[in-house]
Amino acid sequence: MPPSCTLDGSWSAVSVGGGAVLSQFAGGGWAVPETLLVDGQGYARNSGTPAIRVITQGDCNTSHTIRVSSQNGGLRRTGGAASGFLAVRSMQYTAQWHQSQNGSAGGANMGPNVTLTTSGTPGQSVVGTYTVSGSLPAPGDNRRFDLRMQLNPAPGSQVMMAGEYADVVTITLSVL
Repeated sequence: MPPSCTLDGSWSAVSVGGGAVLSQFAGGGWAVPETLLVDGQGYARNSGTPAIRVITQGDCNTSHTIRVSSQNGGLRRTGGAASGFLAVRSMQYTAQWHQSQNGSAGGANMGPNVTLTTSGTPGQSVVGTYTVSGSLPAPGDNRRFDLRMQLNPAPGSQVMMAGEYADVVTITLSVL
């Protein structure tokens, strides 16, 4: 069998924290409610870490890299923000294989996790290496792959403009 690593691309939410709820994830996207982004006066929340974990299935039979990329460098306001307003919210994206197979729950994470903490620069990415060894087998067939998305606290007191904020996260597996 030739070396290969693939993800099926069909994601579903399995756990949440910091005020997020499972129903906020649908159609491949997390709709973060305004109450998790700003307080009642429009200031970006600088406490708490709303997060959601989504999973997909994958197959991998060899050593590989896992790349996590952020198109917008965090949650960026569509159309930009006026001077004095926060234009981008920092996010943390963590990706890794999981021991469970066929979508089952339980088990532990498997191999290294790859974490990208965005700083507002579009096109940010980070790469981690999963090296198969005697103590770390290849993930195998129908293995669960996790992506945890976390909204980081905003620094200081900054006002967010109303509107849509978005990012596109891409996970790339490359055979070594």
